[in-house]
Amino acid sequence: MTMLAQAPAPDNITGPAAAAVLAVHWTELAAREQRILLLRYYGNLAQAQIGEQLGLSQMHVSRLISQSLAYLRDRMLGSEPQRTLIGGP
Repeated sequence: MTMLAQAPAPDNITGPAAAAVLAVHWTELAAREQRILLLRYYGNLAQAQIGEQLGLSQMHVSRLISQSLAYLRDRMLGSEPQRTLIGGP
């Protein structure tokens, strides 16, 4: 099982189907957003630590995490995302 398949699904989406849907939409994220989410949730790094590694402020990392999770949530729930990701696909 990959790290992505282990990720918690947003809202009411659960189970193997959620992991499959997440995997499809995960590839829509820019590489930087994917890396940030992996460092945060699987590397257990604080936002400030991620910022140090990537040359970003903690505040910018926080915004990117929020925007990326909102994007994935919208896509998994079948709605169009409210915005385009920074550095998007």
